[in-house]
Amino acid sequence: MLSFIITNSGATIAYKGRVYNVATGSANYGAVVDAIKSGAPADEVIRLASAKEAIAAFTAGTSIQIVGDQVMYNGAPINNVVANKIREFMAEGFDAQPLVNFLERLMKNPSRTAIDELYLFMEAGAALHNGGLVAPALGLGYST
Repeated sequence: MLSFIITNSGATIAYKGRVYNVATGSANYGAVVDAIKSGAPADEVIRLASAKEAIAAFTAGTSIQIVGDQVMYNGAPINNVVANKIREFMAEGFDAQPLVNFLERLMKNPSRTAIDELYLFMEAGAALHNGGLVAPALGLGYST
C-alpha cells in the first residue's frame, strides 16, 4: 500500500519499505502529485518519484546519462566528485538536476584539473543554480 504526505516543502511517499522524497522544486514534483491525486497505480507513482527515473528523464537528449548507478558523459563513465554527488543525491532522493546541469557544463572545460577539482573548491563557499551555474558566496556581495 502506498502511503504519502504532501507538505509545503514536498511529498514523502512510503512504499514497500522504502521512502521517496520529492522536493517542491524538483522537476518531477508536479507529476508525482498529479499521479497521487488521480489515483495512479503505486508503481507509477514510485516510478515518477524515483530520483533515478527523474534524472534519466531530465538528461534524455543531453550528453549526461544515468545508466544504473553509473553517470556517463557521451557514453563514457565518469568517476569524479560531481558524479559521486549525483549518485549520493539519487540514493537519498534529492533533486540532482542542478548537479547534472553543472556536470554538463563542467565536462566542456578543456582543463582536466578544473573538471576534477572545481566542485571541491566550490564546496568551500558556492552554490549551484538549477541551470548548473555557480553562485559564488565568498563575500562578493552576490545575491539571487
